[in-house]
Amino acid sequence: ATAYALQVSLGDAVTVPAGFSASGQELSLSVVGIAAPPEGAVFGGSSRVLISEVTAETLLGPSRGTVTDKWLATVPEGTDPAEVAGAASSDEITVRTVEEAEEEAAGDFLQGFGALAMMLAVFVVIALFTSAVVIANTFAVTIAQRTRSLALLRTLGATRSQVRAVVLRESLAVGAAGSVLGMIGGHLLVQAALAGSAGLGWLEGVMVVPAGIWSVLLPVIAGVAITVAASLAPMRSATRVAPLQALRPEPPAHHQGLGVRGVLGVLAILTG
Repeated sequence: ATAYALQVSLGDAVTVPAGFSASGQELSLSVVGIAAPPEGAVFGGSSRVLISEVTAETLLGPSRGTVTDKWLATVPEGTDPAEVAGAASSDEITVRTVEEAEEEAAGDFLQGFGALAMMLAVFVVIALFTSAVVIANTFAVTIAQRTRSLALLRTLGATRSQVRAVVLRESLAVGAAGSVLGMIGGHLLVQAALAGSAGLGWLEGVMVVPAGIWSVLLPVIAGVAITVAASLAPMRSATRVAPLQALRPEPPAHHQGLGVRGVLGVLAILTG
């Protein structure tokens, strides 16, 4: 990633500005090799430069490799690292186990994503509200088209609770099927985006979408709950269908063109 960013190849020279060298003078380095990314690296674009010992002394000064705020240490076999870390910690030095260090590093890395998560949560709420409106309108239109069939059920002796149960089963079926398909499609869409990012060089490798119990169950539960909640108002209208409505004649169908309003609507949709 560094060679790509600097547009250099083997044999080219790279000039280090004077402000970045211990001697206070510009330093010209020769590219003698390009290293592959570290094993397991996923995020691309991070700059890494490997320099020789002589170059390190010239660039960093005589204290190269001795000034650091982090040291790595091992413990004898059979020793509990947590006990060693607790006994070695003091006011001037903090000793952590590998697990604690990894958790701290992950927390520092994810700290900047809090604001992004809140912004994405707003879009999730908007999407849920919009889907609830669309579902409610769809059920309302569907039930309006089935007024005669629902009235015929009432004529044959179906009670309002039975009609309510019919609409409830349909909303549950639609919600469950749509939620499962949406959950699978969401995982596949994110996986395709990660694969495309790796193909474009934005990632060093293809990340695998972590499919856990919450990423599977939460969308399905939310989808079913919103579908059932959005169908309550149309369900109430279905229970109010009178049996006599089955005897009403079908209104004649009127076939007409789009008209000015329809043409403007189509143009608006295409423009959008």
